[in-house]
Amino acid sequence: MNKWFKVTIKARKERPDGRKDEKVTDQYLFDGLSYTEVEARALEELKPYYKTFEVSKIDPFKVSELFLNTNGDRFYKCKVNFITLIEKKGKEKKTPAYMIVEARDPKEAEANLAEGMKGTMSDWNLESIVETKILDIFKYDLEKKSKELEEKQ
Repeated sequence: MNKWFKVTIKARKERPDGRKDEKVTDQYLFDGLSYTEVEARALEELKPYYKTFEVSKIDPFKVSELFLNTNGDRFYKCKVNFITLIEKKGKEKKTPAYMIVEARDPKEAEANLAEGMKGTMSDWNLESIVETKILDIFKYDLEKKSKELEEKQ
């Protein structure tokens, strides 16, 4: 599956000090089959976190690999170039790929990426690390969907 979508929501969140609710725009990453399915999942998954909210935007999001870490609290988008040698021309060809790495800071993101890429057979280099505004990632849970379908029957 691994078709990823960045879901942007607009919401009202309660302030801890009890003052008037604040308006926020938050982003989440979902993998899914279609825009419709991702929107339905987003509405269901995010319901416990917001008083009121609406899905304002769903965009396809290119990502080749996820390196998640329970100690991390931020998500970094890393651009990695896979390097192949074109022998006939005697040149290197760089093929970009984007990875999402969960970490506390960019330095830790680089270390987590290097750890995750250890078994990679081809040469690669890290071109950039950028902190995203993504708050959480929701993977498609096939087992959960199977159980829900069984319960309905």
